[in-house]
Parts: sequence; C-alpha cells; structure tokens
Amino acid sequence: MALFKKMGHVGIQVEDVERSLGFYRDTLGFRVEWDGDADWANVSLGGDDLGLIRKSSNKHPPHVGLRVDTVEDLLAAHEALAAKGVSVDPVRGHRDGSRSFYFRDPDGNILEALWMPAAK
Repeated sequence: MALFKKMGHVGIQVEDVERSLGFYRDTLGFRVEWDGDADWANVSLGGDDLGLIRKSSNKHPPHVGLRVDTVEDLLAAHEALAAKGVSVDPVRGHRDGSRSFYFRDPDGNILEALWMPAAK
C-alpha cells in the first residue's frame, strides 16, 4: 500500500523570492499559488507545484513534498515511517491550515509529507 497520493511539490532554494517569482510567473508562465512572505512563495504549472525558498531562510529546507488525502493518512504515514526506523519530525500545522512533517531518505534528501485542506 502506498503511503502517499502523489508528489505535491518540489521546494528549491533561491536568492531572492520576488525576483524568482517574477521569472517563473512572467517568463515561464507559472501561476502564482501563494505569495506573501519574503522567505517563500509557491507557483504551479500543469498541476505541478514549485516552492521558491529563500536560501537564508530557516523556515523551509529544500525538499520534495508528498501529498496525502486526509489528516488521518498523514498521521498513518508518520506512524508507518517511524515503525520502519525512519527518523521523522513531529507533525506540525501551518498558517494556511495544512499539516505536514519532514523526514529524510537514506541519502539525507529531505521529504515533506503534506496534507492540504480542501479549497474554500
């Protein structure tokens, strides 16, 4: 059984979020999903999301986001990964109502398990 529904986003580091946001929006045609923080913005293209994370930010590491359908699925994934010996961070809530936790693959790449609330 798969723990996750789909890849949700990739978060990359950038020097200047606003400059990068302009490039992805105006030059490449990405749609802005969220912008309102000097440390982070989210854009999408064809259903795939890209997080733009300011390099000097301590809020968000570069990572790959993996989506689940429900909060219960998120908690089950947390429990299943921990049971397999994966070091998982605590589940935490975010200002947009989402909940997530970070964990690492065997090579140290950071992954984020993420539940997003339904759009209002």
